[in-house]
Amino acid sequence: MKGFVAVRKLNIHSLKFKMIITIFFSFIAIVAFSLFYSNMAARIVKEKTNASVLKTAELTNRYLNFLFKKAKDIGYSLSVNPAVEKLAKRGQVYGEGYYDFYTTINDLYKNIIYEAEINSEIDAIFVYIGQAGYLITSKYGMYTYENMKDSLWAQVALNIDSNQKWLSKYSDNEFSNISEIPRSSLLTLIIKADGINKKLDTPTYISVHFRMRDILEVMDMIKATPNTAVYFLDKDGKVLLADDINHIDKPLHEILEIDANGIMNQKLSKIKIGNKGTYQVVFEKNEVISGGLLVLIPEGELLEEQNRLKTLVIIMVTIIAFFFIYLVYKLVLKYVNNPVTKLVEYMKMAEKGDFESKIGEKREDEFGYLYGSYNQMVGRIKKLIEELYEQKLVRTQMEVKALQKQINPHFLYNTLEVISWIAKVNNIDSISKIVISLSNMYRITFNEGRDLIKIRDMIYGVRCYMDIQKIRFGESFTYEINIEPEVEECYILNLIVQTIVENAVIHGIGEISTGGLIKIDGYMVNGDIIFVVEDNGKGMNEEKLRLVVANMNSSNVVSDSGLRNVQKRIRLLYGNEYGISVESWYNKGTRVTMKVPVIRAPEIEQLEPEGEVIG
Repeated sequence: MKGFVAVRKLNIHSLKFKMIITIFFSFIAIVAFSLFYSNMAARIVKEKTNASVLKTAELTNRYLNFLFKKAKDIGYSLSVNPAVEKLAKRGQVYGEGYYDFYTTINDLYKNIIYEAEINSEIDAIFVYIGQAGYLITSKYGMYTYENMKDSLWAQVALNIDSNQKWLSKYSDNEFSNISEIPRSSLLTLIIKADGINKKLDTPTYISVHFRMRDILEVMDMIKATPNTAVYFLDKDGKVLLADDINHIDKPLHEILEIDANGIMNQKLSKIKIGNKGTYQVVFEKNEVISGGLLVLIPEGELLEEQNRLKTLVIIMVTIIAFFFIYLVYKLVLKYVNNPVTKLVEYMKMAEKGDFESKIGEKREDEFGYLYGSYNQMVGRIKKLIEELYEQKLVRTQMEVKALQKQINPHFLYNTLEVISWIAKVNNIDSISKIVISLSNMYRITFNEGRDLIKIRDMIYGVRCYMDIQKIRFGESFTYEINIEPEVEECYILNLIVQTIVENAVIHGIGEISTGGLIKIDGYMVNGDIIFVVEDNGKGMNEEKLRLVVANMNSSNVVSDSGLRNVQKRIRLLYGNEYGISVESWYNKGTRVTMKVPVIRAPEIEQLEPEGEVIG
């Protein structure tokens, strides 16, 4: 072993030298790669930036297209609104009285408020109907014609020269009485509804307003550099939206001295603007307005960003690579992988129940200590299983078998048959019935020495027991047994249901004179079998119930309690998730619920412990 350790140490020193050489040349290779990468970074970053701007511009334009289409849909929807048609039809509302007029206009008012609320991107909706003489707004209430005729909205909206028009550089401060900065202006769609819906007999105007600052915040996300300019143009190349309020409503060629038509016909281009330098140009056409989104990126700033990003990437690549190589060196040097893998493999074997296999490798480091601790652990687990689980299970089985062996079954059966014969000869039918039921009950109880019994046979034994008790107690009690057919074909520990039924007879209905009832139910729930034994006897108060439950679940108390023996047998064979629970109400009765797993015929051999068969 000493020679093996010496060879291992020699290999470690050799590996250290090899690793140092490897790290040195790896570092040289990383530096060379970084220098090579720096020559390509400008082009790659520029392409990535253009692609990113194109993608962002496309997404932003989709969002704006969504907003504008929503505004258009709302305007067109209100143009055919029944309330609008009624208010705009000459003579109809007034002819039906003021109440009908008020109801109709109030319905329209609620409608536009609802539209504004469910479309949170919209700031306000205005509807003006000439016949009604009212301006109805979702945000500022309703105004008569006399109160709003001098407003900027009336001057602009009531004089548009087409069925729909987009306007910017307009504010509704005159309605809100709040003085706001120019960036809080509105982008407004005005629709001449009577030009769209021919059913309207009077001039009707609908406007949908957006806060310009909200849209500009979305457009600001496109900016790739500090001085990137973003404009939104209408179909004629006029600026609808821009950061600079002075550029709004002006043709693009007046602002930047460039041809708007040429730019609006291509998605990505490059132009030179006077003495301002060269710009990367991105244009996204908007379907609703027929204009589009224009992005101007100064190429000088773009290269600056590219150079900074290039330097940062080179530094980060070098640092990450060096750290990674150093980490790999430390891990390989300390032989972490192999010993950990071995330990995990043996732990997996232990998980599968193999406590015989132990790690034979001897090490003089921390893993040697872990290997020794693991070997001790599996040895102790094996010993505990043998001493605690198997011995307790065998002891419990032998206790049951010892009780069964105290009676010679053949002698008992023969004796009972003789008693039955004598009873029949002497015409004593009740004794004959008791003896036959008792004989059948004990045949089921002994079950040829096996611990597991078919539930159908178990229930038959219970019926025999109950028939004997009915003869004993007379007609003072009745019983009901309801077992699902599927449950009857399964198997269960012998003598556990009988014990619970016995308790119900002796401690339940045995203490009342008449009207006793015992119900036994059996059914399946989620792959388990539930038995419920319930009586309407004397029951228990809370203090007595607590004592019974504590004794039933105790592992230290020495007791002859039938419920405790049942609980112990169930948990030893099936596990702690199974067992019985008790509920009781004083002078009302007791309910015992038992939960056991489903066991069918093919599974019996796995659970049935080996032992002597009582013949």
